[in-house]
Amino acid sequence: MGERFQFYVISKDNHITAIHDQWVWGVAALKYTNHLVNILKHTDFENSMCEEMDEYIASILRVRWHTESNEHFYHRVHIEDMNYSPNRADTNYGCVIIDARNTKKVKIGFYDEKGKYMKYIDWVQHCHKNETDYNKAEILKMIKETLPSDEDYDKLDQDFYAWLCAEMARRAQKQEFDSMRIKLRDNEKIDEGKKLLAKFEEATDWAEIRALSKLSLEQPLDDKQYERFMELGKKLGLQE
Repeated sequence: MGERFQFYVISKDNHITAIHDQWVWGVAALKYTNHLVNILKHTDFENSMCEEMDEYIASILRVRWHTESNEHFYHRVHIEDMNYSPNRADTNYGCVIIDARNTKKVKIGFYDEKGKYMKYIDWVQHCHKNETDYNKAEILKMIKETLPSDEDYDKLDQDFYAWLCAEMARRAQKQEFDSMRIKLRDNEKIDEGKKLLAKFEEATDWAEIRALSKLSLEQPLDDKQYERFMELGKKLGLQE
């Protein structure tokens, strides 16, 4: 779908949450970012588990404000893995990176579709500049109404973007390595299981042939018992 956009949040213990969103750009992206940051500032990270952060952040972004201009747009919020770094994302206008490791000093930075750092006012105007009804003064007014305070904005830089891309690539590689290691370990477990099963089946066969041998000393075996006795003898490598 159109107007694809990403939110990247770094939170407790350097946990990275990557969110892919749709029909989000310009003033709307700024509005959703501000709403998310205001909630993160009041989040108790100390009593939260990193594994829960992705869904928590996604649930905040799933809340939408509909107006006459965007009520027909369908929003989709997806939690992405570490392979979906800013430089590999499917985007129209770029992304926002939110450093929320210290909720008292949240840092926010906007980056365009080529990964270039931009001040948030410039980024919002960049998103709207190709619209037929673009009006710079009107956009600036909307920004001011959307963002009463911008104390947390424009606090990151180009180096932070590069760090995030490299860090996500490193984690993606580690996850792939760990997955392969687990798969190999699982395969080893399966092989060991097959060996144990073979030993168990052999032990069962020996027990069965002993029982048939003992029975043959007491009474003649019927045809079915005799066939099974011969079958087990061949299987176990015994002389007929």
